[in-house]
Amino acid sequence: MQTAQLLEAFDALPDEEKRLFTMEFLRRAIPFDSGPLDDEETAQAADRLFDELDAEERVILTRGEIWLFDLGMAAKVRPVLVVSRGYGDADRALVTIVPHTTSLRGSQYEIPVNVPFLKPGAFLVQNVATYPNARAIRRLGTLKPEQFDLVFQGLLRWLGHATP
Repeated sequence: MQTAQLLEAFDALPDEEKRLFTMEFLRRAIPFDSGPLDDEETAQAADRLFDELDAEERVILTRGEIWLFDLGMAAKVRPVLVVSRGYGDADRALVTIVPHTTSLRGSQYEIPVNVPFLKPGAFLVQNVATYPNARAIRRLGTLKPEQFDLVFQGLLRWLGHATP
């Protein structure tokens, strides 16, 4: 089988199968030893790693934005609406989100908002959650203030704090 065919077959696998395949592949791979690293090489590699981690934490997610977000293995990657406010340097790099779903059940807590960059569906305010902002993958767009207010009012209703 050609490399391109193997990669194509790999791309077609579900995420969990990709993870299992990768673990097994790395376990079976021919051992590779690049030789010992000197202190300067180790320090440079650590600096690059910390720079990358710092950059992930610096991602700024703004209230009202919609991001593609990694919700974990079972929940998968999906669009979410950022509902939390910004945080300061002393705060944890966390963001509170409401996921978008296309599997509608007709619940009063499914808040439909029509935007061109999302499939038809709704924001499921019952599924509000807080995650590290490092799970944000890429920004998809921003809701208009009246659209955000519609979802936020639904969230307040779900939390028992609806305004008149």
